[in-house]
Amino acid sequence: MQRFRHDVDAARFATRRAGLRLVLERYLGRPAASLVIDRTCRHCGAAHGKPRADNDRQLDSSVSSSGQLVAIAVARGIVVGIDVEATTTAEASLTWCCKEAVLKATGHGLAVEPRLVVIDRIGDRLAVIAAPPEHAELLAFRFVSLELPSGYIGALALDAAAASVVYFDLAD
Repeated sequence: MQRFRHDVDAARFATRRAGLRLVLERYLGRPAASLVIDRTCRHCGAAHGKPRADNDRQLDSSVSSSGQLVAIAVARGIVVGIDVEATTTAEASLTWCCKEAVLKATGHGLAVEPRLVVIDRIGDRLAVIAAPPEHAELLAFRFVSLELPSGYIGALALDAAAASVVYFDLAD
């Protein structure tokens, strides 16, 4: 936390970390303090990768925050990525959220140029319809638009045809 210049950024960082532990505690039924969270990037080995609890390769998670909101996705057996933004422009921001969510899901982050990832509707759902050939795995993802408080927009990327989304409010 000492790398942050502003106290508010350090507080948001701590909130994201604590929130993930609380969600994983609820999901796994184990005390948050006992969980080992590994952030080794699967692409380069640095410590900026997707959070993984207790080296469980079947459990996937993703975290995003913007303004006063932290969003956390956890799933077993599917790959997930989540992105939220504080905004007043819904549709353009939703496309950007989808791009960020899918790049978080695969662990690429902004190492893949977002302009090369094309999001569009297929039927009633948003999906990746074009991606760089070396990142064809992005084409497997669909999106769920998140139900968020006013002033926020977000997307959940899933590599599954169907999955149920359950919302928990940890504000209390």
